[in-house]
Amino acid sequence: INAEYGAIASAVTPLVALPFFLFGGLYQSEASTPEYFYPIKYLSWLRYGFQMYLINEFDGQPLNCNRNSSTPCIFSNGNEVLAYYHIDVEDQWFPNFFAMVALALLYLFLSIALLWCKVRQPPQKPDDTRSSDQSFFYTNGARASDPEQLAGESSHVSKVAKQKTTVIHVTANCHSSLPGM
Repeated sequence: INAEYGAIASAVTPLVALPFFLFGGLYQSEASTPEYFYPIKYLSWLRYGFQMYLINEFDGQPLNCNRNSSTPCIFSNGNEVLAYYHIDVEDQWFPNFFAMVALALLYLFLSIALLWCKVRQPPQKPDDTRSSDQSFFYTNGARASDPEQLAGESSHVSKVAKQKTTVIHVTANCHSSLPGM
């Protein structure tokens, strides 16, 4: 995997994840979600996890507010918090838990299928048809198999030019081996 794929993944990830964050129920109530965003709302794993968390934390729990504080108590118990977020206590296992398991399996199989398609693509042929063990030297955009060729006809190659010369080993079978092997 090269750096290009990492850059693409870094650019696409927020675009994919942001709608799930927005319509997961944390930033806005489910009742205020427009109908045309319902598919995103139902595909958001954050929605089901957030609802399970709220049910676990607030179901039947009294809320102790400091009456002497300047901050008013909005809710007197946990069930009022759940009602505010339009969450039914009976939704703990179905649909919340089962939807999270189903979405995890769906995303797992989708990622495996995409990875399988990527692996099954035929390897790209290298641009150069020379042997796989040939080394090339690049300096200032010039290419040669020997650093002395970079200097042209003159036999003088400065030590600085030799030090700045980058050796790139071209391997034709790079697509058939794992990185680092």
